[in-house]
Amino acid sequence: MQLDTLSAMPPDSSSLEIRWFFSKPVPELKAFVLAAFRLKPLPETRTDVYYPIPGREDLGLKTREGENELKKRRQSGLPLFFHDSQAGYLEIWDKWVVENGIEQQGYLNSISIRKKRWALKFTLSETGAWEVHPYESYLPRGIQMEYTALNWRDCAYFTFGLEGFGGVGQAEVEQFLALAPLCSELSLDHSSGYPAWIFRL
Repeated sequence: MQLDTLSAMPPDSSSLEIRWFFSKPVPELKAFVLAAFRLKPLPETRTDVYYPIPGREDLGLKTREGENELKKRRQSGLPLFFHDSQAGYLEIWDKWVVENGIEQQGYLNSISIRKKRWALKFTLSETGAWEVHPYESYLPRGIQMEYTALNWRDCAYFTFGLEGFGGVGQAEVEQFLALAPLCSELSLDHSSGYPAWIFRL
């Protein structure tokens, strides 16, 4: 099945995402994920294989632990400002599981990205407080936060991101970002989705 045909079908899931990429570690963000809450996440290590689609920053295709995933940006990034001077692009992404083998898409090149990721999930309680959960927890609605060390061709990169799922909206993402540390790296210059970042490698 052609990717554009698949992406015209109802998605398997949707998410509201904001993400930044860095060429060096950002200790404040790593500490925020690892030490700011009562749960300390264990790192998850894996290699994802990405298939960049020329000219399509709105379309991402990858193989993750044997499963092929297609993501399409439904809405272009809208600048979201917080802490007065910090900002990122808030994007809506739809996701599908690709049943056919990616090897059938013969025109696609592959890029392998090694990841060491620390992630947590959060839900908003009835009292308005954020409750933290292990990343592995199944939750119908919430926000996933991650700090990830990336390696491509022995070059190190880093990413920090939030992913709202189950219908989480902009107001909740803004409310959560109010907890984030003041950090100059959280700027529009560093903010994008994975497809746009991969084109810059």
